[in-house]
Amino acid sequence: MVYSRSMYTLAPNPFAAELILANAPALSALAAQALFEQHPNCRARFQPNATTKWRSNIESRLTDLAAALTSGHERLFTDQAVWAKAAFEAHAGVESVEELRASLNVIADVLERELPPPTSGVASSLVRKAATSLPESSSYIPSRLDAQSPIERLAVQYLVHILEGNRPAAIKLVLAAAQRG
Repeated sequence: MVYSRSMYTLAPNPFAAELILANAPALSALAAQALFEQHPNCRARFQPNATTKWRSNIESRLTDLAAALTSGHERLFTDQAVWAKAAFEAHAGVESVEELRASLNVIADVLERELPPPTSGVASSLVRKAATSLPESSSYIPSRLDAQSPIERLAVQYLVHILEGNRPAAIKLVLAAAQRG
């Protein structure tokens, strides 16, 4: 996807991005803990290793947020949230979108609480914007994979496993598909 100058919706803020990246492991741990406290189903549905999976997912969202803040391209974050929505749906069903939205809201809460102003406000407002728009956003994956054919659905499922850090499951998925023909 090409981003033009007209897509700048916030002033580039490399300081905020660096602050978030430097603290991403701690922020993701706090957010995962809060997510499990507020939404226990998020732990139950993502077993085994739910804590590791959610911390990794949240850290990925923080990295996406830092990229958007560095560049001033809000859509770098919001498009990634839409992509995550599609990946969640492919992996865990439509009901998982609410869990993604809940995780974004928890991330925003943690950023508001843990980062100094004005960084906290800029970062949390962008995350809340993505969370708010997530239910209305299309499940369209902003890439060449549209998951319409069986091979594209397989590719999406493979990528979900890879992004979750579950390489053995990704390989098993492809091998099973190859055996089925």
